[in-house]
Amino acid sequence: MPRGGPTCAAARSLAAILCLSLLLACVESTGTRVVGGDPSRGRDAIERYGCPACHTIPGIPDADGVVGPPLFFWADRVYIAGLLHNEPENLVRWIQDPQSVLPGVAMPDMGVTDEDARDIAAYLYTLSKTRRSLQAREPTVPREFFGAGRGEDQPVPFSHAWHAGDLAVDCRYCHTSVE
Repeated sequence: MPRGGPTCAAARSLAAILCLSLLLACVESTGTRVVGGDPSRGRDAIERYGCPACHTIPGIPDADGVVGPPLFFWADRVYIAGLLHNEPENLVRWIQDPQSVLPGVAMPDMGVTDEDARDIAAYLYTLSKTRRSLQAREPTVPREFFGAGRGEDQPVPFSHAWHAGDLAVDCRYCHTSVE
């Protein structure tokens, strides 16, 4: 068989298919797909567990809580609670047992089952600026919502220079909604 003939072309095609398959598997395991999760069931679970009482969650009726951070564009975030990389298994862990990740955090243990946590995570990963969301339209978040461009009175004496500067604490640890 001459060089570059059908056997070479078939081998290159097979190699390309294998590379693409590996790439897709990598994206699926580290991207926004949650193994065993269903976004439509997650939407119901979010309401059942009362998440809207604390969080503003796009696409969930009356989800306008202000105790926890707003969950806009969840799929585009880098960290969960400023500590964990935003990956499906970490989000499931956070939803089920936030106290084990960050003892003393305001988010309580709600007794979320593994199946419900996976469904909730699957729903949250549909919330993205860059990908089409389950909602009919993406939420519009005004700059003022996050207090952009203005200083805030701190409830306790606090130094950004010390925490973010000297200690190098990532800003997203406290400011979970910045993108």
